[in-house]
Amino acid sequence: MQDIPGNIIVVMIFTTLLMIVLVAFIVSIFYLYQKRQILYYKNIEQLKLEYDNNILSAQLEMQENTFSNISQEIHDNIGLSLTLAKLNLNSIEVKETNKYQTLVQNSSELISKAISDLSDLSRSFNAEVIISQGLISSLQIEIARIQKGLKYHVDCRVLGEPYYLESKKEILLFRIFQESINNVIKHAFAKTVMVQLQYFEEKVIFTIGDDGKGFDEKQIQTTKKSQAGLKNILKRASLMDANVTINSELNRGTQIEITIPTNTSKS
Repeated sequence: MQDIPGNIIVVMIFTTLLMIVLVAFIVSIFYLYQKRQILYYKNIEQLKLEYDNNILSAQLEMQENTFSNISQEIHDNIGLSLTLAKLNLNSIEVKETNKYQTLVQNSSELISKAISDLSDLSRSFNAEVIISQGLISSLQIEIARIQKGLKYHVDCRVLGEPYYLESKKEILLFRIFQESINNVIKHAFAKTVMVQLQYFEEKVIFTIGDDGKGFDEKQIQTTKKSQAGLKNILKRASLMDANVTINSELNRGTQIEITIPTNTSKS
């Protein structure tokens, strides 16, 4: 068998190397294309997430403005009208019978109660009041209002060393509490509500539980009305990058645990 000429061997080696380089180049191009495509879709998802968060923030800001306007309206107009009505009642001189005196006195007391209730409601709507009072104090005031108006026992506990969160987070947590209480009143038929704040160095765990009728998590996914309250809670939690865990059992109640990451140092 004749030896293959050296120049043919060189050509074969060069061709092989060229093919290897070409394959490597094609693989590199494909890899870069895939990488850029993945990065592109990640950017799209990030932009979509930022857009959704901006829309949600705008919606919640509009809601807070509405709450603020309602609070101001209650304080400036309704509260003032009731106060004037009470003053007018107290200025009436009833001399005929004790019956009318009692009616006037009862009416005055009812108006006083309405003024007090509206004042409490006005404060719970006003974000500036919540910020100035702080989350814990605002929760305690709201709980007192709930227990005064409704026959619920609310057990509130604070564990760890409390510290102030960002104003936005404190307002969001307060609104989550209000939404949760609203769900309890509408759906749970509970007798007791448990509220707990646990303060850690890098996170706060906010827990709301009740001893109501609970719900089937599979069934709740198909009921839009029942979903609305939970969706509002999840939306607000997402704006704090918070993790939400919802556990519920039929006839054994529901517990919502919200873990809020924070780098806020203790004060």
